[in-house]
Amino acid sequence: MKKNIVLFIAVCLLLACAEAQKETGRANHEISFDYKDCIEDFDMGTLTDTVVQIVPLETTDEALIANIDKIDIKNNRIYIMDRHAKSVYVYDMNGKYLNRINNIGQGPGEYAFLSYMTVTDSTVIVIDHLMEKQIEYQIPSMKFLREERIFEKLWCTEIFSMPDGMIYYINSYSRSPLGKYLLFSRK
Repeated sequence: MKKNIVLFIAVCLLLACAEAQKETGRANHEISFDYKDCIEDFDMGTLTDTVVQIVPLETTDEALIANIDKIDIKNNRIYIMDRHAKSVYVYDMNGKYLNRINNIGQGPGEYAFLSYMTVTDSTVIVIDHLMEKQIEYQIPSMKFLREERIFEKLWCTEIFSMPDGMIYYINSYSRSPLGKYLLFSRK
């Protein structure tokens, strides 16, 4: 029942936007809001079974995110991968900036392109497809731990970790010599 109500509201909003577009003749509308005026905790349980929390992130000269490509939340830390800035930012659950990985280069522990990221209980793992390697950084210091050249035959398009310590790689890139749509795992 709740899903039907949410779906009905979404359809009504889409139709209203389409009608407004016809009336104005413009496709782009700007909507501005100040997040400080928003409710910090909103119980979506009245509509769904999810609780949403807005976490304003601290911005400093070291922590200016250009684009959010992936977010992982692990052990009360928020990890944000930004390919444009070639960085992984670390925040606490209140949005306070803690640390970042920004090791651009070609040496040990360095990457040329930040392709993918995942977080385990003890490490942040990043993938660099250009240099065909996986690099691990120790939590919480974000110091270089180790790297492996495992992508000479495997071209992964996503990486994620599971609570049991298993790391999964999804290969769905057609240039891979192993084919398309494969799932690999390793501990």
